[in-house]
Amino acid sequence: MHHPIAYHQRERIKASLPVLRERGLDLVGKFYDRLFEVRPDTRSLFVKGEMRQRIKFTLMLHELVSHIDDWEWIQEAVTPLGVRHRKYGVRPEHFEVVGEVLSAVLADVLSDTWTDADREAWTTLYQEVSTCMISAGDEKAA
Repeated sequence: MHHPIAYHQRERIKASLPVLRERGLDLVGKFYDRLFEVRPDTRSLFVKGEMRQRIKFTLMLHELVSHIDDWEWIQEAVTPLGVRHRKYGVRPEHFEVVGEVLSAVLADVLSDTWTDADREAWTTLYQEVSTCMISAGDEKAA
């Protein structure tokens, strides 16, 4: 199976794993703060179990980075997420703002080492993952 993320981009993403391990919950906390600031309407999607959601998101980021070389694993992991997100009311247009916020927060948290190449690599990963999730949600909704 062809991997949609170039090797050099996967290496850039893997290089961020130590910081994600150390500051993952901080990153995710900043992510949600910024998301709710930019799109207050998304807060209603996370009302129940907000801390649990933050932990799950942190763990998923770790898993995506840890398995970045195994695209089949990633697809299998995010497909059911796409279905669940659709059931929770997440619409395809939410994915764009989430990607923008995630990129901005990654840049803040990884500021000591963050480069344009990192932004490009993470953007590619996010676009590929969100495409899988949206497709899964669309298939289930059809």
